[in-house]
Formats: sequence, C-alpha cells, structure tokens
Amino acid sequence: MSVGRAYAELYETCVWSREGSDETDDIRSGSWQLVSKKYDGAVHRIWSRVSHWPWHGAVRDAPDHTFLIPAQTRVVESNGESWKRPYPVLACFETRSLVQSMVLLQPEGPQFYCNAYTNLQINPDLRIVSFVDMDLDVFVDREGNIELLDRGEFALHARRYSYPLELCRQVETDLKRTIKDVKQRRGVFSLLT
Repeated sequence: MSVGRAYAELYETCVWSREGSDETDDIRSGSWQLVSKKYDGAVHRIWSRVSHWPWHGAVRDAPDHTFLIPAQTRVVESNGESWKRPYPVLACFETRSLVQSMVLLQPEGPQFYCNAYTNLQINPDLRIVSFVDMDLDVFVDREGNIELLDRGEFALHARRYSYPLELCRQVETDLKRTIKDVKQRRGVFSLLT
C-alpha cells in the first residue's frame, strides 16, 4: 500500500524535526511532558519529551492542540516501567470532542490509537500537558479498519471512580463521531488513503 503525498511529507517532517521550534510562544518552544492521569488524579503514563506541532495545512480540520512525540521518546508507566517507540507520534486534542488521537507515524503509513479523555490542561509554567484517560479506546489500522478496545475496563473504572453519567454519555457520543470521522476520512483521519 502506498501512502498519500500529504502523509509522506508529514512523516518526513516529523522524523527529521528537532525538539521544540524557533517560535517564541511559550507552548511552541522547547520540550514539554505529556501526562495521562486516571480519573482519581493518579498518574497513568508520562511521555518525557513533547513539543507543540503546527499542522500548516497538512490535514483538513486540524485538531485544536497537537504535540509531537519524537521517535525514541521515553514513556514511563505508573508502575515505573518504561518503553520507547521507534517512530514519531502526534498527540491530537480537539476541544469539541472527548476523544484524543495518537497518530502513529510509521513508514508504511499512519495508524491511530484514540483515547476517550477529559480535563485537558496545558500548564506553561510547569511545561506539562495533562489529561484524564477514560479507559475506552479505538484503534484504527492503516487500512481504516476500526477496533473498539477496553469496553470492560471503561465499565469497571466508571464504577470505581464514579464517572458522572453525563460524562459517560458524552464519551459514547464522541466515540461514535470519531468512528464516523474515520469512515469519512475527516480531521487527522484524512491521512488515511
């Protein structure tokens, strides 16, 4: 399968980008951390080095906030174990949705790991971007096939953490919208060929 021109250009730019940029805006300069938390506030996962990523027209309907996670960035789990990915990732957040997309920028083409989330916070003083992982995920392969993941974990944590019913309903609504966006190749999913 060949990748589209827009994706090929995006991939090359991300692979060769340097940490941070020359722009002076706080959120656009230097390295930040991306922190995923559980609903009770406990840290779930930390990406040790991210930077703001401007789309510059690479996709239609670009997300409100996007952060580049360079290849080989250390990711630390809540149990202290760590791992790295051999390719860059774009962490995309939209204010209109409770589903966040991780665009896995692999040489063969993009794959997507989408997380239901809430409470995005961007703290320029601490250089931390944090969000609450709602434990319901969607995986989209490079062919556009969709797999809903962790429904049991979502139900368990909804009870354990007392997720508000309205929040659960909004997550379900936004998951349906995300699946529709995948099928219609809207937003970051326009990178699929």
